[in-house]
Amino acid sequence: ETLNNITTHALTSSTILYRTLLLRATAQTLLNNWDQLTTITSGDIDRAAISKTELPSTSQRATINAKSIQNIFEAYAHNSPQDWVQSWWKLIDADKDGLIDQEEMNNCVDLSIEPVHLALGDMFDMTLEVCPVRTIGLGGEEEARKKNAWFLGVDAGDEDAEIPTNIPPVKLSWRNRRKELKQQ
Repeated sequence: ETLNNITTHALTSSTILYRTLLLRATAQTLLNNWDQLTTITSGDIDRAAISKTELPSTSQRATINAKSIQNIFEAYAHNSPQDWVQSWWKLIDADKDGLIDQEEMNNCVDLSIEPVHLALGDMFDMTLEVCPVRTIGLGGEEEARKKNAWFLGVDAGDEDAEIPTNIPPVKLSWRNRRKELKQQ
């Protein structure tokens, strides 16, 4: 039961951290691609010609709907990948007719996945900082067990805390065992 509580807490914490990193990456994606998002595309020009509406004299859109930006953040904070794509679609669809051309659709897909790549990269880097590949907090000498007790849900600063001892040590592959023996 203790292990289940630890894993549930770890999963919840990881999910919150990932969603936070995802929101930061979404903001970075918006910032990096702002010019692309505000540029009037050839599809916009074609649709304006068909509907006989005028476009701004500059190559940039005059405004971006703030609600569309908010919807993107809400989608990444609480919703599914399908909602991520739909929120980007609504931002890219400047004339709100539900149509975008092939180039805009490709941008929509690229923009919707870019925050995921950035957030996963950040999460992986943070994971390796906290728990290097070989230092996973299980097995080893008593001092190493106390030092890595955080992994088992024990406060490392608590001298009276009882550190579980019934956890089997991590088994290394023959290649890694040999490497360790050579280093000793």
